[in-house]
Amino acid sequence: MSVNLVLRNLTVQNNTSTGSILSLEKFWTTKIHDSVFENNYNEENGGALELLGMITSTTAYDVSVLEIGGKFLCRNNTSKGLGGCLFMSNIQLNFLQDNVNIEMSKNNATRGGAIYWEQMYPKVDSISSLSRNVLMNFTSNVATYSGGALYLDGVNFYGFLSNLVMDGNQAYYGGAFTIDNSFITMIGIFTNNFASYGAVFCINRTSDASSLTIGGNVRGNYAKYSGSFGHLVVFNSSYLILDSVYVGTDINFSSNDLTPIDQLFMDPLELLQAPQV
Repeated sequence: MSVNLVLRNLTVQNNTSTGSILSLEKFWTTKIHDSVFENNYNEENGGALELLGMITSTTAYDVSVLEIGGKFLCRNNTSKGLGGCLFMSNIQLNFLQDNVNIEMSKNNATRGGAIYWEQMYPKVDSISSLSRNVLMNFTSNVATYSGGALYLDGVNFYGFLSNLVMDGNQAYYGGAFTIDNSFITMIGIFTNNFASYGAVFCINRTSDASSLTIGGNVRGNYAKYSGSFGHLVVFNSSYLILDSVYVGTDINFSSNDLTPIDQLFMDPLELLQAPQV
């Protein structure tokens, strides 16, 4: 049985759960308008919200849709699993109107400090209506392992994601975001992000199916060990194919700012103890 749901002027705050604070499964469309998710804690995936979509076919399928309008605020949420505020599986994101404001700040998880988003069959555009009047602001989110603000697995943006701010996020890999088997274009401001490897991003290439195009303003990011811009984990190759990353002409970086895993110089004990991406 599939359902449609509208959440309007909703405030979800100060909840603790060993399951999900709010979990929606097998729905067609969920609309969220002007809602706040704050100070929630969950032992499992999605510190505040878990969305598990439907798949009707592995080739040409209808997917569940999350539609956002007005303000969508996530602050100080924690997940001991994936997605500090929001965990999404097999979801297409749609914006109901212009002037949508998405703010994610001070959320915490193991992967995807603010959002963990996966698609099992990434054959459609994961965002159906990109708009220049949609502001996405990710500030001071933390992931223990990978993707300080975002972790995207099989998620494709065939348009481009602009009006994006990622500031002060941190993780072990990919201080601002990590992508795995995804095709992503991001234009925005990437400042003051921190990671041990890949201050801004990490590309986890378990296959040759990841591509990143990035542009905008990149400054003040720091990597403890290497990759002050980005870090690539290459499982199927002993060398780095740089054309998997396309960088805007207004971003200046050296070859040392992109570091493949086979070129790391790490203490052997630390290498054994390092978390998986």
